[in-house]
Amino acid sequence: MKPKSGTPGHEIATLLKTTGLEDIRTVFCQQCSDLPEEGLTCPQLRYMCIDSPKISFSHMLQLASPETLQRLDLNFCTFNDDFLLRNVPAFTNLESLSLNRCKGFTARGLIPFAKNSKNLRFLDFTQTSFNADHMQELADYLPNIETIIFGGYRMIPKDKDKTDVKIEVLKCPTLTDKTVIKLLRVCPKLTTLSLCGAPGVTFKSNDWFDTKNLTNMSLGTLQNLTVASCENITDESIVKLGKFGINLTSLDLLKSNVSARSTKAFIEEFKQLRTLVVVECDNLPAVERERVRLARPSLRIIDNDNFLESLEE
Repeated sequence: MKPKSGTPGHEIATLLKTTGLEDIRTVFCQQCSDLPEEGLTCPQLRYMCIDSPKISFSHMLQLASPETLQRLDLNFCTFNDDFLLRNVPAFTNLESLSLNRCKGFTARGLIPFAKNSKNLRFLDFTQTSFNADHMQELADYLPNIETIIFGGYRMIPKDKDKTDVKIEVLKCPTLTDKTVIKLLRVCPKLTTLSLCGAPGVTFKSNDWFDTKNLTNMSLGTLQNLTVASCENITDESIVKLGKFGINLTSLDLLKSNVSARSTKAFIEEFKQLRTLVVVECDNLPAVERERVRLARPSLRIIDNDNFLESLEE
C-alpha cells in the first residue's frame, strides 16, 4: 500500500481499514501527515517505509508489529535512540534497517539494537549522528551483515526537464582506514560497502599491510565498493586495492582523484570487475577510458557522457 505524498492521516486510516489490515504486507508513508491514534495494526506487515518527519514512532508502532517486520526504512524521520531501545527485544526478525538522514540515532541506540538483531543483513546509517569511532564496537555484533552504507550520493535535477542534474554527496567524514579494516575482519559476509566523502579512507595506509590484518580480512567476499568523493583515493589506492585480491564486480569512484596511472590496474588487476564509475574524475582522460574499454570489452564504464543514461535504467 502506497498512499500519495501528503495524504492526511485520517485518509490513510480509512484506506487501511477498507483494504483489510490482515492482508497488508507493505506500507509506504511519504511526506504523509501524522497518523491518527486509532490503534491500527497490520499483523502481517513485513516492510514499512516512512519518509516523513511528521510521523512519530508511537504512531508507527501502532501500525506495525515489530516482531513481524523484516525491512524498515526510515528517511528524514525525527525518531531517536529511544525508538530502538524500546524495541530491542521485538525486532528479532529484522533483516534490513535504513536510517537515512535520521539525525536522532547514535551509538547509544544502535549498539544494543545490533546485539539483539542477529538476522540483520542490510544497514544504512547515512548522515545519522552515529560516530564512526564506535563502528569497531558495533561491528562485533554484525555477523550476518552483507551491506553497509555509510554515505552515498543522489542526483538533483537542475532543470524542469531533468536533462541536467547536480550530484549531492551524502558524506561520512569520520571514517578511516582502521574502521574499514575492522569491518572486513569481523564481517565475513560483507559484499557491499559504500563510503562517500571520507577523507580518512585511503587504502594506502600502513594499517592495510599489517600481517595480522591481511591474514584475518575476508576480502574475497566484497563485491561492490563505493568510495565516491573520497579525496584521498588516488592512483596509489587503486593499485593497492588491486593487489589485495578483492574480487570486485562494481567499483564506484565518482569525483575521485584517479588518473591515467590507474589505467593499467583497471585492465590487469580487477579481473571480475563488470561496472566502473568514473563520473567527474577529471584527471582520467577520455583516451585512457577508451583504452580500458578496448582492453576489457565486458567492463561497463560509466562516465560523464553516459551517466544520465545509466540513471534511467
